[in-house]
Amino acid sequence: MAEPELSIELVLDEADYPASQPITLTAKLTIRNWSADPVVLAFPSSQQYDLEIHNDQGDVVYSWSNCKSSTRRSFRLQLQQVHCRQASMSRRHG
Repeated sequence: MAEPELSIELVLDEADYPASQPITLTAKLTIRNWSADPVVLAFPSSQQYDLEIHNDQGDVVYSWSNCKSSTRRSFRLQLQQVHCRQASMSRRHG
């Protein structure tokens, strides 16, 4: 069996966001299974992804998961062959 052929893409609605004013950021996260076999992804909780915003010094100034609740129950996601799974998130910050 070959190694899974997965690709992950994150697309933001803007290239830069002004630090001096509140912003609304929209992100689209896509994971694709390019292999001929199904791939199972296992997560230790119901949280499947996160998005952090860092300032110029590298400090986390926003974490999407801090505004969400997740259960401690593990979660498994099966991606069929040539399957795409997308998640979109939009959040106002500032």
